[in-house]
Amino acid sequence: APHVGSTHTAITIARYLSNLGHMVALVEGNYSQDFERIHSLYEGEKSHIFHEKQFELNGIEHFKYRENQDLGEIFSLYEYVVLDLGVLSDTMYMDEFKRSHVKCVVCSSEEWKFHWIEQFQNSYGNDEHYNFLVPGASLRNIKDLKDRLDYHSVYALPMQETPYEPTKEAEEVLQDIIGEFINGNAKTFSKSTLILTSVISIAVTVFIGLVFWFLR
Repeated sequence: APHVGSTHTAITIARYLSNLGHMVALVEGNYSQDFERIHSLYEGEKSHIFHEKQFELNGIEHFKYRENQDLGEIFSLYEYVVLDLGVLSDTMYMDEFKRSHVKCVVCSSEEWKFHWIEQFQNSYGNDEHYNFLVPGASLRNIKDLKDRLDYHSVYALPMQETPYEPTKEAEEVLQDIIGEFINGNAKTFSKSTLILTSVISIAVTVFIGLVFWFLR
């Protein structure tokens, strides 16, 4: 759903990977036009710059939402591709979510919002690869959510002033979630491309999928 932090989290992941020295693309897979707004603010323009489909900012190549977007071409050019899918039921990239190896669900730990997590589980199951991320949660919130979900992959995502400057704490969380994929494939980037698909939201729950492919 809007305003729960999906794009913020996608940017944080992309910046984290960029800070590690990797070539990263951040693709908008939903029609929120957030990337149009980011681009306009960055360029100091008052209106959207629709004639440009991509822009570079802070070491990340941003690809704006386009119905005719060629993901295959993007996948072939970057080590990591972070895909901000928006509402999962509405995205045109549902297959990318299904193919992802690491799936993160951005959600709230508040009791009165837990039914959205239950709806997600009813619709998409409880894949052992799901990682639940709770922005700004306390350790008690995380423990309560782990107990309710009977699930251990629940993380507090620290609040940040800007996603383009991940805090040390945020980087440590991302290291726990995707570190094994980075370390395990670091020496093969010259021969293959690792694709990271990120950030999907559904109702008040946002899903972040990280897709890793090897392209020959």
